[in-house]
Order: sequence, then structure tokens, then C-alpha cells
Amino acid sequence: MEQFLPAIIIAVVVTMVMVNQIKRITERLDAKGEREDGEIYAKFATIIQEKIREIKLSIDPDKEPHSSPYRLKEGIEAEPLLERLSDMVRTLVFFETMNAKRRSSEAVESELFGLLSDLDILINENFENGEELADALREELGDSYARL
Repeated sequence: MEQFLPAIIIAVVVTMVMVNQIKRITERLDAKGEREDGEIYAKFATIIQEKIREIKLSIDPDKEPHSSPYRLKEGIEAEPLLERLSDMVRTLVFFETMNAKRRSSEAVESELFGLLSDLDILINENFENGEELADALREELGDSYARL
């Protein structure tokens, strides 16, 4: 029995070291996966911001008119919509920061989904051919996300 005691102690120590190393490697892989997700969300947030800025430009009465499919329905005022769109852009800027990159994928996805739902509703309710515009934007953003 005394002959096996050193072998058992060595086996226990080796097992503990291996478990520790496996745990450390797993944590690094998880962190790397979250970091990659964070970068994807940041890029996607940038794409959404560009689309929102496009919409803002098309309805801003202070800017030169240009051809755009985004035309307000009769009787809808631009100023409150411009403010709502600006708020959305400010929210999206948050997704580009380190804080958003450190948050869980589920939390970020949930917030992005909420923002995109609000944008969808805003377009449907306030723009001529809103449903068609919202569908086209949804499809375009879905394609953009798939390419990331």
C-alpha cells in the first residue's frame, strides 16, 4: 500500500492541474465567443444607424429635398419623428461601446430586437407605403446581419 501512495498523490495532483487548465481554456473560449458576438452587434448597430440617418435625412425639413422612398403621411409632423430617430441612433451608439460588448448576447439581442420593432412600428405608422418600406428595410437589415 505504501508503494501506491506516491502514485495516487501524483495522479490526484495531475488531475487537479488538468481540471484547472481545462477550466481556464474554457473560460477563454467563452470570453472570445462573447467578444466576437459583441463585435458583430457593434457592426450591425452601425448598419442600422446608417439606415436611420438615411430616413432622418429624407424627412428633415431643414435639409435639401432628395429622392427617397421615405415620405411622411399627410398631417404627420417631422420634428417628433426626428427626435425619436435621434434617440434610436443614440441607443445604437451604445452597442458600439465596450459596455455593450461585455454584456450577454441575450441582453444585447433583446435590446436590438426592441429597437428594430420600434423602428418598424414608426415606419408603418408615419410613412406613405409604410408597410412596404418596413418590409424592405427588415429584409435589407436581415441580409446585412447574415453577411456579418
